[in-house]
Amino acid sequence: MKSLEPWGHQLRVELWPIEVEAAQGLDRAFLEISGNQIKALLIIGGALIFANRKRIAELALQHRLASCGNFRETVELGGLASISPSFSELSAIGARITAKIIEGANPGDIPVQQPTRYQVHLNLKTAKALGLTIPPMLLARADEVIE
Repeated sequence: MKSLEPWGHQLRVELWPIEVEAAQGLDRAFLEISGNQIKALLIIGGALIFANRKRIAELALQHRLASCGNFRETVELGGLASISPSFSELSAIGARITAKIIEGANPGDIPVQQPTRYQVHLNLKTAKALGLTIPPMLLARADEVIE
């Protein structure tokens, strides 16, 4: 959240962090979101979010929230958008690091590598259900548009 705070300020968007530690907390989280008149979600997460991606997409639509997450699969299930690193690039980075370790490199000496390519996925059916129009420029730049 700390890394997002400057962006929220710059974009004049209030960030409202809500933590969910277990799947049972999703309904409570969405009730809290609805009760605070939040209009959009930036979903940040790992295994818990991925495992519950369908439920999250359903709850976001039910509560009429535009959602952007980090898993393409959530967009397939009804989320509005996702922005994620290229998994093929992440795999290539992992393979290079693994090869270095197999060749005898000390893992602590291998520099951290960040992905350089990110992918954008959009769901037009969800946009329509939410009454949103995706700008043509964003549609043109998307890696995948689900209709």
